[in-house]
Amino acid sequence: MRYARQTAQAAFLMIAAALPSPARGEQILALQDSIIGPGRHARLVAYLTRESLFGIPKDIEHTNVTFFAGSHTLGTANTGEAGMAILECPIPSDVPDEIRAEATYSGNRMEGTARLFHWTDRKIAVCIDIDDTISRTDLDDVLLDEEDDDSKPLRHSRETLQYLSEDYHIFYLTARPSFLLEKTRNWLSSRGFPAAPVIVSHRKRDLLQQAEYKERMLRTLQKDWPNILIGIGDKATDAQAYGERDMLAIIVRGKKPEEIGRHALMMPDWKTIHRFFRNNRHILTNAQNCRLAIAGKQPLLLTVNTYDRDEDD
Repeated sequence: MRYARQTAQAAFLMIAAALPSPARGEQILALQDSIIGPGRHARLVAYLTRESLFGIPKDIEHTNVTFFAGSHTLGTANTGEAGMAILECPIPSDVPDEIRAEATYSGNRMEGTARLFHWTDRKIAVCIDIDDTISRTDLDDVLLDEEDDDSKPLRHSRETLQYLSEDYHIFYLTARPSFLLEKTRNWLSSRGFPAAPVIVSHRKRDLLQQAEYKERMLRTLQKDWPNILIGIGDKATDAQAYGERDMLAIIVRGKKPEEIGRHALMMPDWKTIHRFFRNNRHILTNAQNCRLAIAGKQPLLLTVNTYDRDEDD
């Protein structure tokens, strides 16, 4: 059953860019959440798409996008051939924790908002996958309905991430296409998951090459935040991306360990992950000790789960 779900999810991601966006005829400006910290510029990313023939989302190319924070105009970037505008700039200290972007295409004005998250160098950052990692995703609901009401959080995932957010920076990295960004944010918020940056894919090949996409995004983020050292996912592509970036890879409910790789720690459920982080807090919250653990030079404690007759994930 789980293999069938993963196969269906892979098919969903591969064809998502060729399916109707939520509102027919709509032009969408999706603005990525941004991370800021002392002495660093923010990386602002906006995606422009429009619905064309048969409702297929198409990139809006060579269009200027202007970014704002509070009353400040931060700058303008062009979407080029990829339909993606990127601006790296400082953020004034007196702005609220929100950014805004505007663009005009064929006389129609588009606007999007996103959140600013303040990080420090003191904390380790943990990367979290979404589909089949924290969400038992209903693919039809995600793609075709206005709201994602049928996807359910995996047991103990919400509580575990709330616990982790006290000691770590967390962020959500998913291969979902950019037109699902706002729906994904809304689902996480309505289900009580901790507020954190949500990063989605945009290029069609990213849906087909998820390990390469996630490795590339992690490499970009680690240039400013080298303490992104832990990743949690459910598939071999997650384990590969985390391994390539010298991160501790934790795979929850994973199948086919021979494909996932021996570098990854396999966990049966989120309750086990919670216990693992609690038992190893003195190691995993310290960058030097965490790197030693990733290199196999620092033992980690993994306790045995007791038998649960009522177990149901």
